[in-house]
Amino acid sequence: MSLSLLFVLIGFFFIPFNSGIYMDALGEFAREAPLIFFGVASLFLLVKTLFTSTFYFPKKHIISFLLLAFLVWVALGFIFNLNEIANNEIKNTTGIVRFVKQYVSLLLSLTLFVIFYNVFKTKPIWPLMKWIRLFFTLSLAVVSLYIFIETAVVKLKLGFLLPVLYLFDYFPFVFATIDENLGRISGPTFEPPSLATYLITIAPWMLSYIVTTKSFFKYLPSLLVLIFALLSGSRAGIFIILIQYVLFFLCFVNSKKLQPHLIKILLIAGIGIGAIFIVKGKALTTYVYEKATSFSTKDDDHALSNKSRLGIQYANFQVFKENPITGVGIGQQSYHAIHHYPKWATEDNWEFKFKYLNDKHPSFVPGYNLFVRLLAETGIIGFLLFTSILLISIYICISAITQKNQNSLIYIIIFTSLIGALLNWFKMDSFREYVLWINLALLIYLTSNRLVTTNNQKSIPANED
Repeated sequence: MSLSLLFVLIGFFFIPFNSGIYMDALGEFAREAPLIFFGVASLFLLVKTLFTSTFYFPKKHIISFLLLAFLVWVALGFIFNLNEIANNEIKNTTGIVRFVKQYVSLLLSLTLFVIFYNVFKTKPIWPLMKWIRLFFTLSLAVVSLYIFIETAVVKLKLGFLLPVLYLFDYFPFVFATIDENLGRISGPTFEPPSLATYLITIAPWMLSYIVTTKSFFKYLPSLLVLIFALLSGSRAGIFIILIQYVLFFLCFVNSKKLQPHLIKILLIAGIGIGAIFIVKGKALTTYVYEKATSFSTKDDDHALSNKSRLGIQYANFQVFKENPITGVGIGQQSYHAIHHYPKWATEDNWEFKFKYLNDKHPSFVPGYNLFVRLLAETGIIGFLLFTSILLISIYICISAITQKNQNSLIYIIIFTSLIGALLNWFKMDSFREYVLWINLALLIYLTSNRLVTTNNQKSIPANED
């Protein structure tokens, strides 16, 4: 194994460990411990390139072409909107500074994609898949230990275990805390939604054990992911992971080899749910009802959060309607949306009063939805370019799966991962999604020998980009 690949894998291991790290200079990547290891991997790649003159960028692949086109369009958006961007200023930050920070963040995400692609090419695809899964599994093992102790303290009120939990302060990038107010589980991440995002990232990899392993323990990793999603209390996280599980199993409906496993899973799930209903039927029904109705703007527990999210998305859509072609420029949504926040969202809402509309509060308003943010900041063209990347990638995976490609399982992992990323972007607006860049790099590695953007060249050798 190359050193660059090793450090990338170590970075994957540390994805959920971010409660005890904050590197202010990195902006929205401030809590991303994996960047340290990805940076080391990039240094090894640089040294290798200097000695061997081999550095790969799949420029002829349609997905890479669209990524570059999107990057260029975002840069053009700055030129188209330069006059307005130069005059934008809130929270003591000018529009130009905000644009530069957001563009650098986007460039950093694309740099990670290039690093992943280059290190992935140092291993054959199946050994690579197993190594990635192994490091995700090791990560889940440590996270599981943390969550078991945290759950015992928070849910079971076993306070004597709190000192044991605090021992995790000695683990890199972790600051052990518990949620005494809402009783939600966050694991070693800094908040429950962050735990949910991590679980969405690893869920397809954990499900793959069911296909490749004979031991009964093959069900354990995916079961833990589901349990931890429920403990996190993340409504969107639970929904997305359930969708991933359903899609993963649907991919094997026509597989005679795996049909017995699916029947076993359905039987076990049915028996388990039936037993839970017998013992805790009322509590389970109440839980499901609360989660299903928690998106209201009038319920006691989630009203403020829902009002803020929906109000901000509404305002950003109004910005898009005023600037449908070019958008207002990357990073500029807050400067324009401030004029469109609906009264029903801001009235009696401390989040707007003390955070979003408070110039003394340093944090900018999150968009809470990447697709609406893209419409507002990059216009319809930027939106179509980015969504085309997702849709074409998903189409490639579905085509390979239906044709029973020899690498079908890897395509299924990528497919369910991309669906998870797509759905997750309906609640967050950052390009800082490892799940996307990991799986795009894997997909291009799998298909770089046959998918190009020119019609006069039918194939490219797998080791030529």
